[in-house]
Amino acid sequence: MGPADVIADETMRAAGANYVGIGATVLPLLETRTGSVIVVWPNSAAAEAGLRPHDLLLEVDGLPFYDDARVGRSRGV
Repeated sequence: MGPADVIADETMRAAGANYVGIGATVLPLLETRTGSVIVVWPNSAAAEAGLRPHDLLLEVDGLPFYDDARVGRSRGV
């Protein structure tokens, strides 16, 4: 993320922006079907689970983090 993106993201979080999924911003690493945690939202499921920036998400329920359609399995439904 560039500096302007970081500022915008921090502003949204400070304003109490809503999120869908586990409460983390994840950088997709599609070649390996994994994802790298960039931001963990305070008081989210991700924060409660102990995720931190730079953690690598490998699987969800025994399946690759990104499915065949390149959608992260952590999205809310």
